[in-house]
Amino acid sequence: MAELADALDLGSSGFYRRGSNPLSRTTHVFLILKNVESKKHVAERRLFVIKKQIHFALTLLLWSFLLLPIVSNPTDAQTPGDDITRLQQKIIELELKVKNLETLLNESILIPKSDTLGWYNKKNWRKLTVGMTQKQVNEILGEPIKIIQGKKILWYYPNIYGGIVTFNDNGSLVNWNEP
Repeated sequence: MAELADALDLGSSGFYRRGSNPLSRTTHVFLILKNVESKKHVAERRLFVIKKQIHFALTLLLWSFLLLPIVSNPTDAQTPGDDITRLQQKIIELELKVKNLETLLNESILIPKSDTLGWYNKKNWRKLTVGMTQKQVNEILGEPIKIIQGKKILWYYPNIYGGIVTFNDNGSLVNWNEP
């Protein structure tokens, strides 16, 4: 503060001294204030850096306390042999799961294999001949999804293009439309 008083050229009474140049006093005051502001900025920057360092140290300390029980717990420590045994058991479990899934997949196939495709297979529709019985048609095409009985018996097989088999009142095949 004494520097500022000297720069303002104030005496002990607080009035300007005689013979001092007001322009040089202003420049000198400006330089002192700039120096004070610069020192303030440096101090704020140092405080910011110190706060960051403290924050980092506290974070590191917290993580070390959290991880210390996990890393240093001797009851959880395993030997390499334990790891190998555990992995072998996991492999056996996974192989069993794969085998079960393969079994389920084979059981869940909706469309039967090759010749037993029923009404799905065009070749089976081409095996039909006029005069066949309902039993013979059922063996070739399989069960229909819908049966309508009237003067004629109609069997419907599920398809957007329609699969229809027509029998007369005696139960003999008279007509069909392939899907």
